[in-house]
Amino acid sequence: MRIDTISLILACFVTAFLGIAVLIRNFKNPVYRSFSLFCGILLARDFLCLMKGFEKPALYDPQLFLLLSLFVGPTSLLWLKELQPDSSRLIDRTRWFYLPLLGAIGFVSFLPGYSRLSGLLIALTEASYLIPAYLWAAVLVKSEKRETLPREKLRYRYASWGLVVVIALHLTDTLYFSDLSSVVPLGTLGRSLYLIFLFQLFIQRELLTTQELLSRAFLFGSLSLILSGIYWLLVSWVGSRPGLFLFNTVVASFAIMVLFDPLKAAVSRLMNKVFLRKNVQLESELNALAEDLRGIADPRELSFKVAASLKKVLGIDKAVLFLLEKDGLSYMRADGRFEEVGGELSSASPLVEYMTLRRGRPFVGDSIRTDLQSFHSAQGRKFLEDCLDSLRQLGADLVVPFFYSDKVVGFVAAPLSERIILSTDLLRLFVPVSRQIALLLKSAQALTVSRDREKLVTIGEMAAGL
Repeated sequence: MRIDTISLILACFVTAFLGIAVLIRNFKNPVYRSFSLFCGILLARDFLCLMKGFEKPALYDPQLFLLLSLFVGPTSLLWLKELQPDSSRLIDRTRWFYLPLLGAIGFVSFLPGYSRLSGLLIALTEASYLIPAYLWAAVLVKSEKRETLPREKLRYRYASWGLVVVIALHLTDTLYFSDLSSVVPLGTLGRSLYLIFLFQLFIQRELLTTQELLSRAFLFGSLSLILSGIYWLLVSWVGSRPGLFLFNTVVASFAIMVLFDPLKAAVSRLMNKVFLRKNVQLESELNALAEDLRGIADPRELSFKVAASLKKVLGIDKAVLFLLEKDGLSYMRADGRFEEVGGELSSASPLVEYMTLRRGRPFVGDSIRTDLQSFHSAQGRKFLEDCLDSLRQLGADLVVPFFYSDKVVGFVAAPLSERIILSTDLLRLFVPVSRQIALLLKSAQALTVSRDREKLVTIGEMAAGL
């Protein structure tokens, strides 16, 4: 099975999955709908390319393929316009010469001598993608310069770098599909990976480091080879029997659905050991911390161990543990330095409510600022601004809540230097350990209450004896 066929199979799976995923998240959101439309056009185009690769002339129409290819650029610009409303003026200026160009190519495709010009028209269509690619690059670079948040700057910087790589790889597709060269086409594979990357950056609002991006790329490539091997075993020998071809395609798809999760888990573990040693080290250190904390009820010792663990792996110097008081009205520093600034936080604080809304997932200050940019109502913005004020009073940039039974029983607050930028995957590693620590804190609080009751009973018995 050739590399272009493998790339197209994976591209169909990726675009179908992402297009459905965004609609499930929120089909009323115009950003999500435009992204899903873009994925739908890519899916139809890639499917026709795949039928051409499998030599199925009954399912491949060159004119339909060209028309679908013409819609790829406009739908990508529609998504960009919804994603970055500030870019509307630039896109509107470009459409006056971009859309007539696409219309002229589409008109020529219906002329009688189309078959002689098909290669040239496809090459022009592929080359026309450089116009929306340039607009995307210009908007991403402009957004990076305008942003003041480090995480958001990295988000746009990574997106612009990835776009440059995709444009370079797309040239191989242009030469190959227009029959101008036999160069190995890598553009479809690069575009599929970049589409996943954009989905995580702008739809899921996740941030990946360079190492994590390389890990995802190798993970994607490894899974591509394995899953393509399954397709090759079941589909390549069918020949010109369309009924058997469709049946084996369904069987191969079902086999991939069953094997995808275990294969992904196995390959992901291998990629983490090779590329993400920091993540693996942090995970092992957090697991060791959870083991060390078992049986510890002293708040000072608990605070010391948590701070030492964060300093060892992430280089965080001042991590402070806050615990919920017995009356449930406030959170106090576990190290006993209540007189310092930020030594107490009310349980009615918006920051505590924000922790509860996130169901105990760790976050950084830039997470709140990113949410603030997406809110337009005055009430929502006021709530998030109060969260930022509370975070500044604590002198913290990182918050790891300990969430138990719909309540935050404690949290760790720590400042971060400018060189420490925690990705979403790194923050996600804190979740299982924070839940275990929350259970430990709740047990310690219950034990303390039980001991206090026993003391009161003993004092009552002594008073009755006197």
